[in-house]
Amino acid sequence: MDIKTNFKTWLVLANHSANLDELKLETMTRPLKVGKVSTPDNLNSMTLGQMIELSELQNGSEMFYKVCSVLLGMSVKEVNKAAAVEVVRFVGWVAGSVKRINNLFDSVKNKPSKEELQAGINRLNYGIFGLIDWYGCD
Repeated sequence: MDIKTNFKTWLVLANHSANLDELKLETMTRPLKVGKVSTPDNLNSMTLGQMIELSELQNGSEMFYKVCSVLLGMSVKEVNKAAAVEVVRFVGWVAGSVKRINNLFDSVKNKPSKEELQAGINRLNYGIFGLIDWYGCD
């Protein structure tokens, strides 16, 4: 891919590519900017609302637009005009960072006791609000 290729052009080409799954997005590094917008040094200041929006991401082109919108405040038009290399690297970096954050959340969860497992605690799922309540009350 040419470094000057804009995201919209890249997306059209990528939709016809057989090796799109080989991108390994989570291993990409953070670009300094996407288009004219500076990228954050890390996701430490990401709000819970932003995290919820990003957790609902689907694969495909929507993912690229949503990440740039939620974290950088970019419109679809701005994302389309930006260099594809910048957009893809940023979204890949975010995907890797969110995966790391999710693993951190998973590692601090209380492990249910044998009695709780026997009572069926694994069948309970209160979604994101249960997560918020659990961290808020702990």
